[in-house]
Amino acid sequence: MRRGFFLSILIGQLRQKICLLLFITITTLNINGQEFFPEIKKISIADNNFKQLSYEVQSCYQAKSQNQRPPTLHFYQYTVKPSDDFYKLSAALSISPHTLATLNGIESPSALKSGTKLFIPNRQGIFVPNFSSSNFFLAFIRLTRYEQLNEAKKIKLNNREWFFLEDEQFLSTEYAYFLKILYRYPLDEWVLTSAFGRRLDPFTNQHSYHRGIDLAAPIGANVYASNDGVVLNCSEDPIYGSYITISHPNSYQTLYAHLSKILVKSGDKIVSGQKIGEVGVSGKSTGPHLHFEIHRDGRPIEPTQLIKGNKK
Repeated sequence: MRRGFFLSILIGQLRQKICLLLFITITTLNINGQEFFPEIKKISIADNNFKQLSYEVQSCYQAKSQNQRPPTLHFYQYTVKPSDDFYKLSAALSISPHTLATLNGIESPSALKSGTKLFIPNRQGIFVPNFSSSNFFLAFIRLTRYEQLNEAKKIKLNNREWFFLEDEQFLSTEYAYFLKILYRYPLDEWVLTSAFGRRLDPFTNQHSYHRGIDLAAPIGANVYASNDGVVLNCSEDPIYGSYITISHPNSYQTLYAHLSKILVKSGDKIVSGQKIGEVGVSGKSTGPHLHFEIHRDGRPIEPTQLIKGNKK
């Protein structure tokens, strides 16, 4: 009888160890490369996986504050709900915006899409892909973090390798990109023929103030929206010729002038990189080019200060 009693205790202890081993297995990569992740179904303490994530995140903070080794890096999954907001979700999960954004390739706060399965780590930092990606945001992060990658930790997630820069936060340029403050060039190929600021006017031969930049390109070359926004105006002007103005977040506007063709209309919602027109010579122009301006609060500003990347 005693033997049966001790045997039942031993079996109970063995079951606990198996459960613990199973938990570790489903949150890390197994030898076959197959990954399994606990799913957080509801942002609520009643959800056991959410409760476990919260405990692990807090344990990481405590361990680092006491110069102790933090818990093993684990990942959970969460499916975005229609009512979810990026920043509110980040706060509820106790995961920083830069951690959530880089690991999941979320290019801006408004890019969080309902139905998307997110990976949620229990530790904070910047995740940089060690693979080619068509995601411009991740490509930009890889470029800005290039010099740090030689000493970065490597992890495998969903059969892909990532660099993990633990406890790193967004650089100012990365955060500007994420907030859509940075813009893209509106052409694929161009030659800068006139910069922003004071210049010698090609028509009057007098010094004047140039409110944008002139980018020479062939007639018919594609013109792209420099950032997400809403078309304010498509019109004709004796100076600008056929032109488009687009309103962007944070009181910014862009203007595209001397077009040969306009492909959008007032009120259209535009995404960065969307074709909106074609290069021309309309208006007062010395040759085929795009005159491009960026304004904030109605004032023209130097476009190249806000454009990410350089001409190839």
